[in-house]
This record gives sequence, C-alpha cells and structure tokens, in this order.
Amino acid sequence: LQQIKIEDVKATVLSLQGAIEQSRGVLIEKQDELTLIERTIQEAKFKIQETEEKNLSLMSQQMSIRNLLTDTMKEVQGALARQKRLEIENEKVLGEKTAINQKLQNVDYHLRTVHGAVADLYIQKRQDEECINEARRGIDQLSSQLDECEKKRLFLRSQKEFTEKLNAQYQDIPDPVVEGRFFSQAAPLDHHTGIIGKVKEVRPVSDPQDPIKARFGNAESLYEVICETKFIELDIEQLSARINVISEEIILLTWKKEEAENILNVKLENFKLLEQDILGKEKNLSILESQKVDVLVEVNKLSGELQIVDSEMFEVRESLESVKKREAELNFQMDSVNQEIVWCQNEIKGKQEFMMVKSSDKELVNVAIAQLKAEFEANQNQCRIQLENQQMF
Repeated sequence: LQQIKIEDVKATVLSLQGAIEQSRGVLIEKQDELTLIERTIQEAKFKIQETEEKNLSLMSQQMSIRNLLTDTMKEVQGALARQKRLEIENEKVLGEKTAINQKLQNVDYHLRTVHGAVADLYIQKRQDEECINEARRGIDQLSSQLDECEKKRLFLRSQKEFTEKLNAQYQDIPDPVVEGRFFSQAAPLDHHTGIIGKVKEVRPVSDPQDPIKARFGNAESLYEVICETKFIELDIEQLSARINVISEEIILLTWKKEEAENILNVKLENFKLLEQDILGKEKNLSILESQKVDVLVEVNKLSGELQIVDSEMFEVRESLESVKKREAELNFQMDSVNQEIVWCQNEIKGKQEFMMVKSSDKELVNVAIAQLKAEFEANQNQCRIQLENQQMF
C-alpha cells in the first residue's frame, strides 16, 4: 500500500512537472508575444512622433505657401487692376484718336476742296487775264484805228484846205495845157482825181530816134520833165464825203472803244473780286494747313500714348501670366502639401488605432501571463508538496 502511494505521488509529480514545463513554454511564448507587442507599440509611437514632426513641418510649409499665395493673389489683383486701368486708358485714347482722325479727314477734305477751288480760281484768273489782255489789245487796236482815222481825217482836212487854197489861187490863172505821161510803181487809188509834183529837172528830147519822141508824133519840141509826184484828191466834195465817212468811222470806233473800255472795267472789277476771292481762299488754305499741322501733332501725340499704353499692356500681360503661373505652381504645391498633411493625419490616426488594438492585445497577454505565472507557481508549489510527501514515505 505504501508503495502504491509512492507511485501515485511520483505520477502526480511527473504530471505536475509536465504541466510546469508546459506552462513554462506557454509563458515564454506569451512573454515573447508581449515583447513583440511592446516593440510594435514602440515602433508605432516612434512612427507617430516622426509623422507628427513631418506634419508640423508640412503645416509650416503650408503656412509659408499660404502666405506666398496671399502675396501672389495680391499681385494678381494689382495686375488685374492695372490691366483694367490700362484698358480704360487704351479705350479712351482710341476714342480720342478716332475723333482726331475724323477731324484730320475733315481737314484733309476741306484742304482738297479749297485746293481744288484755288486751282479752279487760278485757271479762271489765267482765262480772265487772257480775256483782259485780249480786251486791252482790242482797245489798243481800236485806239490805233482811231489814231489812224484821226490822222487820215487830219490829212484829208489839210488836203481839203490845201485844195481849196489851190483852187482859189489857180482857178483864174491861164496855165498851158500840157499832155504828158510818166511812169509810177504805184497806181492811184480810185478816189484820186489829181497829181501834184515837184519839178527837179527839165530836159529837151531832141533825138529823133528816141521812142518817146516817136510816141508824140515826132513833135518839134518835146521836153522830159523829171519830178517828184504824188497822187492827191482834188475833188472838194469827194474829200468832204471821205472826211464825213472817216468822222462817222471815228464816232463808231470811239463808241466801240468806250464800250470795250466799259467791258474791260467790268472785267477788271470782276478780276479784282476774283483776286480777293483767291486771297481769301488762300488765307483759308493757310488756316486749314495750320490746323492740319496741329491735328497731326495731336495724332502723333495720341499715337505715342497708344504705344506707351500698348507697351504697358504687354508688360502687364506678361507679368500677369508669370504671376498666374506662379500662383498655379503654389496651388499645386499647396495641394501636394495638403495631401501629405492628410496622409500624415491619417497615418497618425491609423497608428493610434493600431496602438489601441495592440494595447488591448498587450493587456490580454499580460492577463494571460499573470494567469500562467499563477498556474506555474501553483504547480511548482504542488510539486514541492508532493516531493516532500514522497520523502516522507
């Protein structure tokens, strides 16, 4: 019986020792699991700290980018305001230039009109000058004709007086009748009824063979009278008639001359008015040319202003394009930073949740370890007791 108890005790001890070894193995596994959980939690804490530091850096970067974006947006607003101001200025200058160009067109139109009018007036002036000169030539011709008629009338009056005196002096004087012939290069006019001459030489014709003597029938006495002669009018009535005709012609020529002079005076008056008209239009032309110069100065000034505005507009567009490009880059950077911040926050949140899970696991493992330790100690105590009991047998 004693031996059976000893065997029972040994069996119990062996069973307890197996349980102790088993508990020791499980305990070691749980302790290893606990160590792994603690290391994982520590790594998660380190990762959270690292991510928080990165998040703080990203938030600082976010603030810097936000400040840069604020400054950039101010630049954009400033550039847009400047662009709007330049557009208003450009529209204003364009309006002024359109108006001044219209004014220039009006001045050019009036200049062409006045130039054409002046050219027409100068053509009219040349025509009128020709007419006036022709009228003057006509008056001069009439004056020449009058002078010629006056001379003719004076000559005829003198001839009439001479003929009257000649008739009075020689009508009762018995003159020898001498029939003779002489040769003249000019024939007398139809109205000439006489001839007057100056005897220069008298030569007898004595040669019987002289053809002149033969013509006179071989007269015993024949003389050749050499003289200077001219045809004259000896008919008083015919002279008076010719004087009357010339007097009438003088009256007609005088009337024509007076009429021509009156027409000439009218033409001269009209010519004077024409010259005044030309002078007035040339003054108007001078005023228009001066106005055109002033308008061209204004056109050049506005063109210069437009060039300046265009240059500034080009600069503003380039600046605005550059600023908007920088704004787009900053927005892209901001989006990237925001995404990284969200990622960091999600990472921290995930690690925190992971730590919470692992902390729960740790608690469970700690409880399991505590239970295993208690069982281990209880088994050890029981085994010691059994060993002590065994020694008692």
